[in-house]
Amino acid sequence: HLMGLLPREQMLRLRELHGPQPYPTKLKSPGFVDYTTSSEGLGVAATIYDAYGAIHQSRALHGGDVGAPEIGATFWAHCGDGELTEGQIDESLYDAGRWRLDNLVWIVDLNRQSLDRVMDDSGRLEDWVAAKFRGQGWEVRSLRWGARAVELFARPGGRALRAVLERMSDADLHPLLIVDGATARRMLLGQLTGADPAVKPLIERHQALASNDERALIALALRGLDDEALARGLRHLGGHDLHALATAFGDARLAEGPVCLIAHTVKGYETSAAAHPENHGAVLDAAEVAAWGVDRGLPEGEPFPVPPEGSGAAALFAERARALFTDLDHAWAEAPVDARAAVAEVPLRARQVASTGEAFQSLNLALLRTPAAPYLQFGAPDVGQTTHLGPVIKQTGVFAPRDLPDTWAWLREGRQLAFDWRPSATGQFHAFGIAEGNAMIWAYAFGRRRKRLEGRVPLLPVVTVYDKFFERGLNQLDYAVYSGARFVAVGVPSGTGLSRETATHQSLSTPRMVMDMPGILAYEPAFGADVHAIYLHALAQLWDDDGEAVYLRLTTQPLEQPATLPDDHAERAVRGAYWLIGEDDRAPGPGGERVLFVAAGRKLREVRLAAARLASEHGVGSRILNVTSYEALWRDWDAFREDDAAWGDPERSYYLHDLFADAELNAPLLIVGDHVASVCEWLPGALQRLRGHRFLGPRGNGEAGSLDDVDALHGMGVDDIVRKALAEVRFRPRGG
Repeated sequence: HLMGLLPREQMLRLRELHGPQPYPTKLKSPGFVDYTTSSEGLGVAATIYDAYGAIHQSRALHGGDVGAPEIGATFWAHCGDGELTEGQIDESLYDAGRWRLDNLVWIVDLNRQSLDRVMDDSGRLEDWVAAKFRGQGWEVRSLRWGARAVELFARPGGRALRAVLERMSDADLHPLLIVDGATARRMLLGQLTGADPAVKPLIERHQALASNDERALIALALRGLDDEALARGLRHLGGHDLHALATAFGDARLAEGPVCLIAHTVKGYETSAAAHPENHGAVLDAAEVAAWGVDRGLPEGEPFPVPPEGSGAAALFAERARALFTDLDHAWAEAPVDARAAVAEVPLRARQVASTGEAFQSLNLALLRTPAAPYLQFGAPDVGQTTHLGPVIKQTGVFAPRDLPDTWAWLREGRQLAFDWRPSATGQFHAFGIAEGNAMIWAYAFGRRRKRLEGRVPLLPVVTVYDKFFERGLNQLDYAVYSGARFVAVGVPSGTGLSRETATHQSLSTPRMVMDMPGILAYEPAFGADVHAIYLHALAQLWDDDGEAVYLRLTTQPLEQPATLPDDHAERAVRGAYWLIGEDDRAPGPGGERVLFVAAGRKLREVRLAAARLASEHGVGSRILNVTSYEALWRDWDAFREDDAAWGDPERSYYLHDLFADAELNAPLLIVGDHVASVCEWLPGALQRLRGHRFLGPRGNGEAGSLDDVDALHGMGVDDIVRKALAEVRFRPRGG
């Protein structure tokens, strides 16, 4: 508003539709918000991975063929002390410390208050905060006192006052910030005479906090000081001293690693609610707010004043607005290469037997030979090897934001390393601890749209996670896509395919969770050709104006690949489904029986085997619809049904409807999937079928075992599919 970016009428629309958002959000206020914030520590954590990204560009992409500019920015975050109890904070601090990010500063607003309470049960909150950051490799600096407090301590006896205050627990200090000056004096001097009975227990507690000699010196410091001046001095903590803050900010830029500035403050400073334990939801009286402004020189009756035209302040704000918010600088950064043309250079490789994970692995190596190679960046939370990124790690190295020794070179020279974990200034794999949330925020930082002002090159990030553990990073994934980041998220291994591992690693609901999340499109390819079409399409559209994140659910189970594919296979795979052809398209049997199968991912193997048995042993024909994306089909259908004009237009349709001929629409239908039923149970209704269907898939948690045993446990093995298909053929009348 002061820089002319928000007109006065918008200031009056806080929390209203299309008005300023209560939490800054990059999508709703794109002109001047750097990071979408949130209550879960996500916005501040994002600065860690963006600061890391700036070092990555300067170190890995600056110069050479890419020619990316060097980034000299410092990344700043303002965080409340209550937010430091978020688990996300603890997980992310580790990365900033081990990377020694010298371009990152966090200001912790230490007012000792969370939403519900004063956080006085930790002893001294500052000690806990400092230990948390120092233990993770951060430099910690404290702004404990402001100028008025320092003046108070400079008085004769003031050193004793400071010493007593600084060794107080928060439970003893915080009440001093609430009470009036007269009561604060009694507490510091231990004087019960004339005290309000309600505060006498506080005074008695304070009597034990200082020796008689110290109390005598404190009395000397307070002599001749009126109660109001005492209260103002005690409450003027370092976070309220603008000169101290400015000095600390400048010094922090010179640090050799990440810096935490602990800025002590009083919540509700200089208001009637100051430091009150229940002030989080307090609403100040309008008269108090008006008087507060007038007392500080603001014009009466104007809630959102701006500096007078021609004043020095007005000139400063205008200059800052020109420097930071010009239309030219805030245009989106241009794509460094034609992503579509680059990925089109990757040929489709013929395979007889392969898993989708293996196809993903080989595609990455092929992509590293295209013009898009420098912009491809891969990340994983300590599962790079087991999520098919081993060859990428071996070929490109692991990005090191600072020079690191190649510790394991002696094993490499002896050919005792299979994957070769090698730190490199140009490495394209980014390693995280076992913290899926950090990997998702990295995907946000590397995948968010860049503005020219930043001097950043758009990237093509790919993050891989065990599919089950998207649940662990779901909050952070939602933050990333809510903020408009574009990346490819790969869940592999997935489903009950992890049959030999604990059932707690078998993902059942991940596809449903991602389907329900705006800003990311879920796919589950079955064959290598599907992965080729979908993965390359996903990468190609990341830099488009309407691009979005894409989720691929892949497996480690080898599948026999179809001998033939539809001529328009790639287009249909991207749209969400296609019918298998050739030997997988079996005509009705002698009695006219034919079953329609709808399946996704690894279950195509069991469905194809079951279809062959139905034909050879029971004379039942079949067709198999390979669904590569239930969400793509659902989006297309949903757009059709929500368009009133579409229902009355015979020329309009939707892809799912077009896939089914009218004559077979009500044929026996079996849907088979390695996921919860809600992923696909909407499909028969969207087809407006008159007869029922069967879903074969997990309906509860499983256990470890062979793949066939686990399939049988969930009722989705080959025998189960054959049995249910025959039941459908025999039980339901042909007409519905």
